[in-house]
Formats: sequence, structure tokens, C-alpha cells
Amino acid sequence: MDSDTALVRSVHHCLHPQKNRASTLLMVCVVLSLVLRAVSFGQDQPSDSVVFLDASPPFREGTGVSMVQDRDGFLWIIDTWRLLKYDGYTYTRYYNGGYRLFDVPMGLAEIAGGKHGFLCVTANANKVLFIDTHRYDSRVISLKKSGCPGNHELSAVIEDSRGRFWIGCSGGNVFVVDPRRMKVENVFECGRDGLAKSLNSVRALAEDLLGNIWIGGGDGLLRLPSATADGTVYPAHAETLKTLRGKNVAGLLTSRDGRLWVCLSTGMVGWIDPGTMRFNSIPDLPLAPSVFWLRSFVEDLSGGLWIATHSQGLFYWRSSTRTWERHLVYRDPSGKQYAERITNAIVDRGGILWVMTSSRGLLRHLPERRVFRSYTAQGEGQLKLSGEDITAAIVDSKGTLWVGRGSGGLDYLVADGKGFGRFVHNPSDPSSLTSNVVGCISELRNGEIWIGTIRGGISVFQYNTRSFKNIRHRPGDLKSIGNYNVFVIYEDSRGTVWLGHDKGVDKYEPERDSFEPVFRWPEETTGILGSTSAIIKDSKENLWVGTQNKGVLRMNLASGDATWYRPDSSNKSSLPYEHVTSFFEDTEHRLWVGTTLSLSRFDYDSEKFENYEIVLPRSSLGIGPGAPPPPMKQGIYGIVGDKGGNLWVWLQGGVVARFDIQDHTFQRFGRAEGVVPTAPRPSAFFMDGNGTIYCGGPGGITWFHPDSISLQARPNDAPVVITQFRVLQQP
Repeated sequence: MDSDTALVRSVHHCLHPQKNRASTLLMVCVVLSLVLRAVSFGQDQPSDSVVFLDASPPFREGTGVSMVQDRDGFLWIIDTWRLLKYDGYTYTRYYNGGYRLFDVPMGLAEIAGGKHGFLCVTANANKVLFIDTHRYDSRVISLKKSGCPGNHELSAVIEDSRGRFWIGCSGGNVFVVDPRRMKVENVFECGRDGLAKSLNSVRALAEDLLGNIWIGGGDGLLRLPSATADGTVYPAHAETLKTLRGKNVAGLLTSRDGRLWVCLSTGMVGWIDPGTMRFNSIPDLPLAPSVFWLRSFVEDLSGGLWIATHSQGLFYWRSSTRTWERHLVYRDPSGKQYAERITNAIVDRGGILWVMTSSRGLLRHLPERRVFRSYTAQGEGQLKLSGEDITAAIVDSKGTLWVGRGSGGLDYLVADGKGFGRFVHNPSDPSSLTSNVVGCISELRNGEIWIGTIRGGISVFQYNTRSFKNIRHRPGDLKSIGNYNVFVIYEDSRGTVWLGHDKGVDKYEPERDSFEPVFRWPEETTGILGSTSAIIKDSKENLWVGTQNKGVLRMNLASGDATWYRPDSSNKSSLPYEHVTSFFEDTEHRLWVGTTLSLSRFDYDSEKFENYEIVLPRSSLGIGPGAPPPPMKQGIYGIVGDKGGNLWVWLQGGVVARFDIQDHTFQRFGRAEGVVPTAPRPSAFFMDGNGTIYCGGPGGITWFHPDSISLQARPNDAPVVITQFRVLQQP
């Protein structure tokens, strides 16, 4: 199965939960993604930390207006003149006048329903279109012919638990329609029949868990008790109604815990206590000084609230911090802030948030998973890094997390600490860090922490004095380290330390406290920054040296024999690429090699490489009109092994993947699961003594334990499911 097909099928499973009941709950579509980071809007900074993935929008003739998911899992979408059905693979388009769905020309405004087999599409000219999603029968009802005078411009519509549709109008009227009978059942007129006269328009409708219907209007909030809503009692007396005085209700939402949430046009948000009818407010939306136009008010599966606005982006309420996060807001090169124009948003039953925008079409955001945690420069309180340019990291045997930066020195966090400390280079202090540019970090068996730097050699941290012993390159001294720029520090099982720098490899003998050159690059290659990229000594007494541009050097330390492995386009069993980033020897003594194009396994008998490519589509979803963009091979920037014998690899773009050694498949974890957005650094990918995996790079550090990851049926490994069967085009 190719990657495009796998991703298409993953969306299909999210949209059709009834098709595979064993894997319906919380199916999450996994693609390249960035971490959800909490952003406080006391500072009102635009955020793109929640990544919304293009879903190949089909809107060519117009802009998407509204969408809904039906009981079979299909998405139904309308733009101004079309109705579209999305089945996880393709879009079926029903144009106005086509397929005999539409009786008269009309612009489409909103779509609702689907829970009981009917859709309700409101349109201009006071018309409502009802569609049977199985039979595709349709009928248009004109509210002008209902016998109720006044302005019937449609402003809100919901489907209740009994399958009836409540339709609100800007003139204050509410219509109740049963689509099975295709006629207006009830007409409630605000200002008559005991309803609140101050409710001069209907802007929002909701049904609570007790069956009460709530009506939000231009000057208040009104509740129809369930008996009234059922039609058994008509509102002839004011006391049959409960009212709450408020100003300009913009949206209503019944949450999963039964609370009725209210959003006012001023940006005030709160919920109603059904017993006391008291309004309990939370912090107001951090709105810019412009007109607030709410387009959607929805709740995700974790209880998070999302408010989509027309021109001020998307807001998310994080209850743990009691702050609003703002998304789909950007700055152009001149620094001017702008936001996506949002027309609609829904959360489907798989937990995916779908957002319809004017400029980018249909976007989707995957549910957040909490198994991945991170340290970033934007973290909370003291638990944040001093900067984002992360180049290397380790957790030592004392539990201290060491984080090297590309320009800011060395951060550290002790195991029971409450915040990060920092070491930096001080030119007047010879016992300070030798350089603020860190290339690699390693803990030796004797407990010393070695920090390889750029332009400064090596700094050795002394725990007892909390200072550094510096080892520098001394030109002309053959017993000193061979270069100022150190990129790799590797200690083998015998305690020998191997150092990689941009002029070759040195061996450090602790007993002699001196360095011995193992080899030097040819003179014509000297000065290539970071020529040595990885070092490992295998169980067969071979020293493997990976390079950035010349493949792999294998040296047998017993015989002194050396072999170069380079790419050969005519040989599929050769090393696939010149740039080698990492090595790993598993418990079966198999050698794995990471390159910037693939994961490879070296066969000692044949001296050939077995290569495994991980390929992702360049587009988030390979769906929609036209051919999908060409796929992109993913580079490997780090390899570790878990206790189950499988590999975890650090991929290009900041994606973690589990490689199953038995069936040679990858399972990817990225933005949706909370992996920090980053360009991966091999020196910042490792497993600590407790089996926790850390992966870092510019942006921060993410950590997780493999045992906390559910590896059961994931959408990108979805099996083939037959959803339709025809013989000679007949069902």
C-alpha cells in the first residue's frame, strides 16, 4: 500500500466509524505535524502552534460555507451554489439544478442535521431544502407560505434528539419542521404566545441533555422546557418559560458534561447553571477592536471549546490554564497581523476538528495526544529553555537533563529541579564553558560530562566544583585534540573515547590522558564543516565512522583493514546516500545505519545494505481534483531500540517513527501527538537509562516512553474495508 492510499484510507476510517467497529473509537489520522503549545493571550501574540492540514479543498467555483457529518460518517459540505459529499476518498458534487436535488435556483447558506438520516440546507429567499441522505430525495419548503408574517431571513438551525429541525429567523420567529412529514409543525413567534418580547431576533439555538430548547437572540436568552419543545404544551403563558436577560447572544453549545455554554457578541463566554439559571463567566475572548462575528461554537472529545470567528481567527479554551489560545492568525513580512476568514467549523465523531476558510479551503486539526511532553523556550514558568536553537542533549546517570544550544551555551535541569539553570562562556573565567556553540554532549563511564563545542574544543563538567576543565586544540601538538570543532563524542565498551571533528577522528586513552589521531581527511576535504557525523564500535571490533558527504568508513581495529562504503546508483544494495547521520547495533548484533534518505541494515556476510525508505506525500492528504504531488523521502536523524527489539527513529521534519523489525513498517508520530516542531538534530536524539526517548532540535525537546504509546490499529495502518459492492453497476 503506498503512502497516499494509506492516508486516504485513514481519513476514510475517521469519517466512517461504523465501518470498522473494532477500531472506531478516537481514530486519529497521523501525518507530519507540529505540537500544540499553550499560548497566553495576555500578550496577544499570533500563534500557528496548532497546525491545520490542507484537505485538498474542492472549492473551485466558490467558497465553502458550512458542513456537517451524517450518521454514516460522511461529510456534507456546501458552498454558495453546490452540495458536496465527502466519503474519505472523493467528493461527489451536486450542483444547483443537477441530480434534481434543487427545485429552484438559490444560494445556499447553512447545512445541519444528519443524525437521523436527513439534512437541512437553508438558503436565501426564505427557503429550506431537506435531503434524505440514503434515498437522495429532496424537497424545498418556503417559510413565506407558513402563514406566519414577518421577516423570515434564516439565521440559525439545529436538529434535535427526535430528528426535528428548529429554524430561527432574524425576525424573531422559530419554525419546527419534521422532515419525515415534510411540513412545518410549530411556529413560535417571539413577542406573541407568552414568549419574551425582548427577544427580537434569533441568532442561536441549542438543545440541552434534558430536551429543553434554548433560543439566543438579540436581547436575551430563552428556554423552552422539554414539554413545550415536544409540542405537548404550547407557550400560552409566560410562566412556562425560563428567561435569562443578556445582550446579543452570538452562539450556544451544550457540552458533553451537560452545561449550556453561551457566547455573547461582546466576546463574553460563560455557562448556565440549569438550577439557578445563573450565568458563570470565564475570561472574555481576547478580541481585536473590530466587529465580532461568530461562525461556529464547538467542543472536542477532550472537552476543549473552539470558537471560530469570521475575521479574528480561531480561539481555543484551555481549561487547565484558564487561557484562550488563538490560532490561524499570522504576520506578513512587514509585521502586519492578519487572520484566516473562517466560515464554519465542526468536530467529527473521531475527534478531528474541520475548519472551513475562505483562502485555504477545508483544513483539519488532529486531536491532541498527551503521551508526548516537551520543553520549549515558550514553556510555562521556570520549566522553559533559554532559547530555541537546540543542538544536543543527554540525561546523565544522576538524572540531570543537559541541553546544548547553537549560540546560548548549556542549559541543565536536575531530576528534582523546578527550573532550568544555565552555563555560558565567560572570556575572563578559564573554568567556564569554553564556547557557547555546543556540538555534542556525552557522559563517560567515570561520570564526567563531556561537551563538544564549535571553536572551543571540549569542556568537561566537574560535578564537585561545578566548573569546567577545558581541552583545547593546540596546533603542532600531536597529543592534543585534532581540531577546535567537535561534533561526535563516543565511548566504547572498553572505555576508549572516540572523537569526531571536521578534520577526522581521534582516539582518547584515559590512562595516558592524550589524544591519538586515527585518521585525517584528505587535504582537499579539510575545512568541510562537520565531516564526521556519527561513530560506533560494533561487537565485531569494527569502528564505523559516518560522514556528511563521503558515506561510511569501516575500520577493523584488530586487523587495521579499512573499507569505504559509498552510494552506487547502479546497485540497489549499496549505501543509499552520502550523508550518514546515525548508527545503532541492536540486541541481535545487527548494524543499522541512518542516512538522510533511508534506514539501512548492513549485512556482514554479503557486505550489502538492505534499505528501507519511509515516504510521505508532500500534501497532507492526497485527495482532491488533480494528481497528488510527488512523495517525499524522509531522512533518518537518529536511531534507538526499545525493550521489545523494535527501532525508534527521528525523522526529517520533526517526526518520530517506530520501525517494526519483523514486518518492516513504520508508524509515525508528529504534530498531532505533541512532538515539538523542529529540524531534528542527531546529537539530541537518545534513550535514557529508564527507557524514555528524547528527541530535540531547534524549537525544543520532546520526550516520551515507548510503553505509553498505543500501537494498536492506527489509521495509517488501516485495513482495506469494503464499503460498497456492485454487480453490473447494481447494488
